[in-house]
Amino acid sequence: LCQKFSCSHDLHDYLRAFLFISLSNADAELQDIVRDCITEINSLTADEEGEDLSSVTVMLVDFTTRKVRMPSKSNLRNVSDSICEQLRISRPTDFAAFMVADIANTAAPHRLLPHHATLAVIQEKMATLKAKLEYLSYPVVEDIQLFYRIAAAVMWVDREHFDPLVEKGGLVQDGVLEQLMPAVAIKNKRRGGEAKEVLERYAELAAHCDRDENKVVGMSRAFSEMQQLRLFGCYLWNGVERGAVPENMDKPLEEVPQWKVTLNPKMAEASYTIGVGLRGLAFVAPLPSEGGAFCREFEFNDKAYDRVMKWGACRDYVQFIVSCADPERPDAGSPQGVVTMQCAAAVDIAYACHRIHTLLRAERY
Repeated sequence: LCQKFSCSHDLHDYLRAFLFISLSNADAELQDIVRDCITEINSLTADEEGEDLSSVTVMLVDFTTRKVRMPSKSNLRNVSDSICEQLRISRPTDFAAFMVADIANTAAPHRLLPHHATLAVIQEKMATLKAKLEYLSYPVVEDIQLFYRIAAAVMWVDREHFDPLVEKGGLVQDGVLEQLMPAVAIKNKRRGGEAKEVLERYAELAAHCDRDENKVVGMSRAFSEMQQLRLFGCYLWNGVERGAVPENMDKPLEEVPQWKVTLNPKMAEASYTIGVGLRGLAFVAPLPSEGGAFCREFEFNDKAYDRVMKWGACRDYVQFIVSCADPERPDAGSPQGVVTMQCAAAVDIAYACHRIHTLLRAERY
């Protein structure tokens, strides 16, 4: 509560009173911890009026984390000073900030960051890097032409790096296309053919873009293309559609409609990538024979024609009560039905739906 979450006003007052009482009653060893908690809760709930404060989480060398709130115009030296003040380190100049290139691999090389770099610039670059990594790990091929356009836009952003490769025909080299397209899009494909398609889109882009344009413009163009992907920005899981929950286990929802919705009548009990985002639910499955993907979406918006109304999970089953058209009853409007999925992360999916829906309702009202 002191470092991770900004609690409500009432709980904040209670927590602050509890800490000050504990400070007077605790022994010497615990008093240091209590003082740290008071410092951190003051930092977390600092008055933001007149200042653009950013929340910064820093991982220390022992893999513990510290959280500070700093103005966006602050540089990394200011962040180091604030962290060292929390830890009671007298010489903050002995420490430096690094960027983890691969957070899943702690042995991966770290990149030293300059002390004069500002938080606003770093956060902008991190957001761009995160978007690119999310795109490169995209799980299905929806529209291969869209992937070609995104690859060209990514090349244009880093044209100083890719132009020498283009001149030497280096796009077909191992590891180059992997920087431009998701692995699923180039798997079992001729690298020469894929490189040719990307180069054609790149030539079209270069023909009408200014080579001296600001890099932010190119990043914005690439990001706009990525946003056309249906699962971009969503939490993703893999699951299998089921007709019903087994009789011998507890049900995720006590009462469900009789109509069992089949996402794609031509693909009964198929495997899907399940995406949960700000818009709603998306179920995407590849269509190898057609070279694309099938997608069925249900929105959180109460006024949407296809919408999700309720959800629940139990063990490895998650159910969604949805409102959508029934192909067998075209005159019925949008009756309610149930979608049943089996997924190891069923509880996580239901919780993600709950949190996002709660956030949307809070913003709406």
